Amino acid sequence: MKKSSVFIICCLCFVFCFGICGISSADKIMIVADQWCPYNCEPESDRPGYMVEITKMIFARAGHTVIYKNVPWNRALSGTYKGYYQAVIAGTPDNTKLDAALISETSEKAEPSDSEFIFPEKEQGRMNNCFFIMKNNPWRYKGPDSLKGQMLGLVQGYGYPAIQSFIDKNSDAVDAIGGDNVLARNIQKLLAGRISVILEDKAVFQYTTSGMGLADKFISAGCDGTSDEKNNLYIAFTPQKNNPKSETYAKILSEGMNTIRENKMIDNILQKYGLTDWIPDEQE
Repeated sequence: MKKSSVFIICCLCFVFCFGICGISSADKIMIVADQWCPYNCEPESDRPGYMVEITKMIFARAGHTVIYKNVPWNRALSGTYKGYYQAVIAGTPDNTKLDAALISETSEKAEPSDSEFIFPEKEQGRMNNCFFIMKNNPWRYKGPDSLKGQMLGLVQGYGYPAIQSFIDKNSDAVDAIGGDNVLARNIQKLLAGRISVILEDKAVFQYTTSGMGLADKFISAGCDGTSDEKNNLYIAFTPQKNNPKSETYAKILSEGMNTIRENKMIDNILQKYGLTDWIPDEQE
């Protein structure tokens, strides 16, 4: 009887411990960004954005839960850098560079390698920045110098490496705004003649103007010519000093990208947004 009781107690302890261990190994990962459809759209909708869906699928298969929240870009960037959020959506090595003022706000001393965003080896999306103008505007983009005489609408905090030197030298020709619904607000300013050009990702601009019923009002005046490598978009994780699991998360995401591309599950996600894989089959 004693042995039987001891055995039962041991079994119960094992089950309890297994349950606790299982729970502790399942993480809740908060990813954030301003709304930038089709990459990341309305949270809790049936189309939250293809980068969100890719991330949720991969981490669910690894036993983790991804929580997606919309916050203004600058807050998403600084909050992820400080560890308030686990990752920022659509990060690049260029657009996650932080100014000295922001970095000085962190009181912790850390080695440089521990203070940098952690990027997966494989990207989760790819952008293509183009210049958009009113349909009747004859202007065309022919390099940064051709922007002289234009009023350029941008997003505060975004990285624009192809024209950064122009931006730095011509601040009076740039109107960069932050907050919520930035692209929609820039589109209204373009319609009102307060700006003459918007630089934006092609898929995002087309998706937004279609939703606003304004797709026929604008045309592309050319793209900025950035390489595919520079256009790659990532789920960029908080620096290692904030979360020791950041590198593990990045590895899970990279390996997961290989898996969902091999089994074509990525195609099912992209088709919902009218898109195809940015990496052709022959390049995989």
